[in-house]
Amino acid sequence: MKLQVSNLLVVLGISLPLGESHINPMNSRDIPFPRYRFTKWALSDELFLKDVAAPAAGYSEGTWDTPSVANSPESKSFNRLASTVRQSAKKMGFSEEVWDCYVNHYTGKTWKELNKMDLAKYFKVLGLEEPGNLDNKVGTPSSATFQKKWGDLDRQERSAAEELCYTKGSWEGMSLADWGYPIYRLIPYSQVARDKEKHSNAKALGYHKSKDWDNTRSNPIELNSFEVLTSGQKLAAKNLGFTEDGWDCYQNHYAGYTWDELATEGVQTHYRKLDWNHDSWHGNIDPPKTEHTRFEDLTTDQQSALSELCYTPLSWNEDMPIPDWPCFKTHYFDSTWPELQGLGVQEFFVTLGWSHNSWHGNIDAPVTHNMQWKNLTAEEKYAAGQICFDETDWSKRSAPKLSSWKNPNSSEGMRPFWIFTL
Repeated sequence: MKLQVSNLLVVLGISLPLGESHINPMNSRDIPFPRYRFTKWALSDELFLKDVAAPAAGYSEGTWDTPSVANSPESKSFNRLASTVRQSAKKMGFSEEVWDCYVNHYTGKTWKELNKMDLAKYFKVLGLEEPGNLDNKVGTPSSATFQKKWGDLDRQERSAAEELCYTKGSWEGMSLADWGYPIYRLIPYSQVARDKEKHSNAKALGYHKSKDWDNTRSNPIELNSFEVLTSGQKLAAKNLGFTEDGWDCYQNHYAGYTWDELATEGVQTHYRKLDWNHDSWHGNIDPPKTEHTRFEDLTTDQQSALSELCYTPLSWNEDMPIPDWPCFKTHYFDSTWPELQGLGVQEFFVTLGWSHNSWHGNIDAPVTHNMQWKNLTAEEKYAAGQICFDETDWSKRSAPKLSSWKNPNSSEGMRPFWIFTL
């Protein structure tokens, strides 16, 4: 089975507690992708998520791993959730707009509400007709268009689906096990090395040093398709979490396939958009100029092609090792309070006791600032994890330093007062 990734791209504002990706939204409203919702239950080490927040919101492992607007609580819009469920959702990191778009896809809204939000037009593109009674909710969509596979949607339909925050996985009702994003791969090597089993499996794949792991597309093993890996390498890859499809798309990007095999796999058209052909693919002529073009300088169609080949701007440009990604490097402490909301991480700082006033130095930092990791609650550890702290990194924080540009009357646009030196 071919693994396709929807047109969602990892950006510099990455947030990876245990390797999870903060993904750039394709919707025009820039509603941030809730990576904490689309992590497979079994792959999450966060006890707060599995033992407290998710069950309190009405999730079980089965309903968590199969996102669907037909299931409770995802059948309801955020403001129609029971107050206890809504509070649990907030603690997981959800805002109203994130829940309504990525989880409920606005199906719990009435048509009157959709018209007011200027969203009804997207459902109409997808084949739904406005009812006579505008107080009716959308409910589980059942038009012929909603029965199509993601790859069969035309450009207008795909765009409308993306405005409703659908991805291939959520559109087709796929289990999270089949979504394939290698969240376990996108953490610094230093964190991998702290886990004996992960470290052993990484070394079995040739990731012996940080440069081999932290610089994407640098390890020669990534030039191999899963099929040609040795049995030991396959086992190590599976132990890290890779499936065959996940490896071939996210690690190998199908580079280990022949030109004809690309066609069989259904991805040759994406390489054609990048100006590859049979001769350039097999080294008979020089590769196309796109091979050395930065992501932001490619056309929109070419960027979409890279997305379908499981590239991200970071992995394509190869100019920033994983430890330099903002979540790991600064943990977002160089962002303003409003910027945290735009990045989709403000709720985690709220859980840790931060507010606009403490963030900008108008009042003292929260008590969690001086706590040891072992003294944090499960909920606070979960929140710290969402901004890329683990126990070791948390313990390396130094005392906060007063910035030279601190203003006692700091406005929302000022940078935060508290800066951690890691």
